[in-house]
Amino acid sequence: MLAEKPYPVIEFTVGDTVVTVREVPREAARVALAGRYNVTGYDAIYLQLARSEAVALATADDGQIAAARVHGVTLLGLDVST
Repeated sequence: MLAEKPYPVIEFTVGDTVVTVREVPREAARVALAGRYNVTGYDAIYLQLARSEAVALATADDGQIAAARVHGVTLLGLDVST
C-alpha cells in the first residue's frame, strides 16, 4: 500500500461548487510552466490545478490560453477562437 503524500487538502467554494485540491503543484514545474508561456507563477498554479483536477479554466490571458490548449485544459465560457 502506498503512503499518503504529506500535502495539505485545500477546499474552497466557487458559487455552489466545492473545489478540493489534494496536491500542491511542485515549485520547479510551476516555474517552468510560467517561463514557457510567459505567465505569472499564480497563473501557472491555476493551469496546473485545472489540469490535475480536470476542471475548466476561465481566463482571458493569452499565455494561459496557449498553455491550456497545449495541455488539454478546457477553457470555460470564453470565446478564445481569435
